[in-house]
Amino acid sequence: MKIRLGAFHHEKLDLNGDLGNLLVLSRRLNAYGFDCEVVELTGQNFERELGVGLDFAFLGHGSRAAWLAIKNDDVDFESAVLATIDRGVDFLAVASGFEKLIEFGALVIAAQPIERRSEFVSYEWNNIELLGYLNADKNLPAFHAYKNIYATMLHGPVLAKNSKLADFMIEGILKKRGASIQMAERCALVKIDELSEAARAVAKSMIE
Repeated sequence: MKIRLGAFHHEKLDLNGDLGNLLVLSRRLNAYGFDCEVVELTGQNFERELGVGLDFAFLGHGSRAAWLAIKNDDVDFESAVLATIDRGVDFLAVASGFEKLIEFGALVIAAQPIERRSEFVSYEWNNIELLGYLNADKNLPAFHAYKNIYATMLHGPVLAKNSKLADFMIEGILKKRGASIQMAERCALVKIDELSEAARAVAKSMIE
């Protein structure tokens, strides 16, 4: 079984190494015994990729210039994002990608301007302690989930420091494919999880 992960305009929307989130998912899926393919998504090719089969989609963080370039060069971008979500594909958006989902109407959340917060934070969701770097000038939650959408204001490869969240997403992907993570296969991730815990320790030290 091959799991297909897609990233919208990955070259432009990877300002803080956000694409690392798909790297985390693919490495963990590989360790669990599943092949992975990562593809770029655009307004021009998303229908083809959905037709082949897409298990997870990602929208990263970009500069104002990057978002403007996408708006000018990919007139079908917004409709592609919304169509991918409407097809039930699990979807993760990071930072300004989160804000775009609100702008597009995929999420209905009041985003009020605040004095910029720039700090490491701890945030609990679904009995999972999430750690990461928050850099925001709007009062959006550090993490939000709605139907098949996950959205976070934690920057960069947030899943690298939050392996429980990564596995939660993987379990959702596999459930739709009629598969699951076998406990015996979790031992393959011992070294990866040790690195994740080391990253979490650094983040916690910045909070405390």
